[in-house]
Amino acid sequence: MDCVDYADAGLGFGYNGFWFLGRRVGRTQAAVGGANLLLDRYRGSRTVNGRNLFTVPYAAAKGPEFSKEKEDRRKALVVVESPAKAKTIQKFLSEEEFQVESCIGHVRDLPDSAKRIPAKYKGLSWARLGVDVDNGFEPLYIIVNGKQPVITTLRRILADCSRLILATDEDREGEAIAWHLLEVLKPKVPVARAVFHEITKDAIVSSFSNVRDLNLSLVKSQETRRILDRLAGFTMSPLLWKKISPGLSAGRVQSVALDFIVQRENRRLRFIRASYWDAKLDLQIGGEREIPGVLSEVRGKKLASGTDFDEEGKLVSDKLVWIKEEDELSEVLNGMDEVVVKSVERRKLTRQPPAPFITSTMQQAASSRLSLPAGAIMRTAQKLYEAGYITYMRTDNPEMSNQAVAATRDAVTAQFGEEYLASGTSKQKRMKPKNAQEAHEAIRPAGNIFMKPGDLPLEGSELKLYSLIYERTLASQMAPAQYETMGITFSDPDQTIVVKSSASRILFAGFRAAYSQDEEERRDGTDRVLPDVNVGDKAVISGKSNCKHETSPAPRYSDASLVKEMEQSGVGRPSTYAAIIDTLENRGYVCRVSSRYLAPSVTAFAVDSLLSNYFPDYVDADFTARMETELDRIANGDGNAKEYLTRYYLDDDTGLRNVVETQGENIDKSVKEIKLPGLKDANISVMVGPYGPYLVENEKGDRVSIPPNMLPEQLNSVKTVKAIVKTGEEPQIGVDPETNLPVLCKLGPYGPYVQLGADDGSKAKLKRASLPSGMSVSEVDLQLALKLLSLPRALGDHPETRTPVVASTGRFGPYLSYEGEFVSLPKDEDVYSIELDRALEILQQKAQRRKRRISSWTIEDHEVEVWSGRYGPYVKFGSANVKLSKELAERPEDITEADLKAFLKDKLEALEEKTTKKKGTTSKSSGSRAAKSQKKKSSSSADGEPADDSSKAKDKAAKKTRTIRARRNPTSKKVDDGSSNGTNSSNKESDGIESSEDALLDSFTYKVAVAEAREDEGTLEAKVAE
Repeated sequence: MDCVDYADAGLGFGYNGFWFLGRRVGRTQAAVGGANLLLDRYRGSRTVNGRNLFTVPYAAAKGPEFSKEKEDRRKALVVVESPAKAKTIQKFLSEEEFQVESCIGHVRDLPDSAKRIPAKYKGLSWARLGVDVDNGFEPLYIIVNGKQPVITTLRRILADCSRLILATDEDREGEAIAWHLLEVLKPKVPVARAVFHEITKDAIVSSFSNVRDLNLSLVKSQETRRILDRLAGFTMSPLLWKKISPGLSAGRVQSVALDFIVQRENRRLRFIRASYWDAKLDLQIGGEREIPGVLSEVRGKKLASGTDFDEEGKLVSDKLVWIKEEDELSEVLNGMDEVVVKSVERRKLTRQPPAPFITSTMQQAASSRLSLPAGAIMRTAQKLYEAGYITYMRTDNPEMSNQAVAATRDAVTAQFGEEYLASGTSKQKRMKPKNAQEAHEAIRPAGNIFMKPGDLPLEGSELKLYSLIYERTLASQMAPAQYETMGITFSDPDQTIVVKSSASRILFAGFRAAYSQDEEERRDGTDRVLPDVNVGDKAVISGKSNCKHETSPAPRYSDASLVKEMEQSGVGRPSTYAAIIDTLENRGYVCRVSSRYLAPSVTAFAVDSLLSNYFPDYVDADFTARMETELDRIANGDGNAKEYLTRYYLDDDTGLRNVVETQGENIDKSVKEIKLPGLKDANISVMVGPYGPYLVENEKGDRVSIPPNMLPEQLNSVKTVKAIVKTGEEPQIGVDPETNLPVLCKLGPYGPYVQLGADDGSKAKLKRASLPSGMSVSEVDLQLALKLLSLPRALGDHPETRTPVVASTGRFGPYLSYEGEFVSLPKDEDVYSIELDRALEILQQKAQRRKRRISSWTIEDHEVEVWSGRYGPYVKFGSANVKLSKELAERPEDITEADLKAFLKDKLEALEEKTTKKKGTTSKSSGSRAAKSQKKKSSSSADGEPADDSSKAKDKAAKKTRTIRARRNPTSKKVDDGSSNGTNSSNKESDGIESSEDALLDSFTYKVAVAEAREDEGTLEAKVAE
């Protein structure tokens, strides 16, 4: 059907009706005053000025037919990205007026493989690229694999709807998803675009009352970004395949992030450690308690510390004293028994509260405090957003709306008191990321009244992340923290040494009452008060402790520090930070060390070397940041996408296609060699080839494969690489005296390992053991190999369960294994010598930390216990566990029998109410066919809820009840329920349960089973109806 678009003329569809030239009008008036004026000019066209928005049927624009649509009472179809988001939004909208569905992400994209290219394009030179570079960079879009059923379903639903509301996220990706939906659904009904920053009832209603058209500038910016990524990856990656190894990839932002990581690792490899000594002194003034002091100066010069050395292990200034040996330090302190106070300094400091979270600061804080990788953080935040608990999690704007500020201040007042509020609305200067877009407000709890973490049904990482966001948000509107610092300077009578002692204490916690920014602040007992002293007071040196230190290289990037680096450099955007890190991991370019730090692989060094030497712009942060700026200009409607893509790809001098063709001819085989600083004097080269990294002995030409997960740091030693070569040539390191079998040290795909027995071609399984993390093959001798092969060690059977307890080691270190559970060994325990008694103590300590019984009661002849579990206190009876209410959880030790009875009764009533509502909802959502099915299957009430005497549900409940009882009382006899006729006739007295229907636990157990049976039945009926 032909369509006409009249958005540019000022006519559009809104939640409250139609508008024309900014004024709300009736539908007929709008058609006459708007559409008919445009009919002649745009007859038969779907676009106005290149825009295909707010399309309505051509016939509807004629007037009479359009006015008839006024009586249309059909639903509106609302489309969002995810099922979880759809489920939450549907709760706020009437099911009679709106049907919320999800498209599950993008529905169209460029072809990801040759076989996905449509047949009519397969012969074209640009088809594999998916972009016609010679025809205005026109993209070739296809339906994403597996999304055709989703589109078919949406089309079918849309056919019975009166309008379409696109409610995807308000960012470039969300805008693009909405545009692609419009393209594939081809709606013949009015279309509106609704956006919101949080999923609450007020936000949804407000957004549907203030709909807008699609922002084609945002769509174009996303399309340009996608084309740039495709051009970069598909042009550069084949060069990497040819010059280094098949399967490698390069990316517009990915390669810059990789360069950050590789260059940091290069600095670490070149780093030369330096050792130095200093001293800690215990000082006692006037018989009072001792205070700590540190040696600061010697003979008028400052004592060198870690920050005073460069990366070559040299002092940065000749005005420093470097004590290299302990004897030298002892000579300085020899005879020093007393010092005198030379100065006393007191200062008051103020620390301002932090800004609310943006994407990058949330990732940094959560990575540091919750030990979560960036990808897991964003997935958790996504769940919280879709559940309606936080605002949109991809933002670079640290500001909050006025309503959010008011809600924050209300929460602070209620929780901490007015004295903790910032004076006036906090307006301190917020540091914003480079090229910040500020499309959304800061990340905060959703709604106008913030829910406390303990009041939400959250657990695990979701609860921890929400708590972090909640605390940070409150802190942003709280008063500054007030500190007092005190420093005392001491010196000996001869002015040979200077000793300093300092301390600080909190005068007013301010925002720290809600949120502490670093580990030191979160530790208990950080305050230390120094005694009141005067200049000239004497202090006795009651203790001396000489301390040796060693300088350390810059730490590897963690998720948090890499995100911060990208943000400060203007590389990537909030929506891409986590995806970039995930891509680097999935490609094998980086691996995690100590589960937190990102270390580059040998292959990553080769890829970065090629790009840095031959295509420096490709890994230059400033160049990539300028690309982001250009994309931002396109998003704002100020840039021209076609012109920019032409410059980037087709320019005669700097265009990517021409540069790759020219430079590709100049790349020689030396690009495969990894030049490590520690191997300058070795006659062995580290190379990367089609089958992975390997070592080459230059004189003989012999090759030895390197495990792909062996890090460059482990190879940066002549001794290590020679040991690897020797292992490859002659893997046997000795013979086991007990079995007389050879002991071998070999290299596998997951690293070096030792093996008992030689491979003789038989299928017999040989015993193997991996080398512990950080251990080099050069350290392995026969004694150590036999020690490693002794694992796992069977320590004996547990005396209570007669189940074996085993000691072993894995990728996360030594551990104990018992009944399918794994418990890490403390650092001071030796996995090779630990005995059963000590192992049982460790297992018991772990069990006590995880769970302990607080109290036990006998109610209605049944045992009811209150336990402390991993997620808080709960009630246990039989096989059922029920989380305590917030009120009882705050005082689990003081719970009485009356408390338990009341709690279980309230829990039962809440469960019945929840089950009833859920059943009613299921009946409604399953549509007319489900309703008909329900009538045939069971007696139902007017609103579709099954009658309480459903024999099927009761029969199922009776069976479930007997199962629960049997578990609680295994000695009872099995009872024939006699339910062949569909009724419940179980004999309560026969299994030891009181026959009275008022028995609390019996009633609770049975009714829980009824509720679950109803829920199962309702779900099944809904599926059958569909």
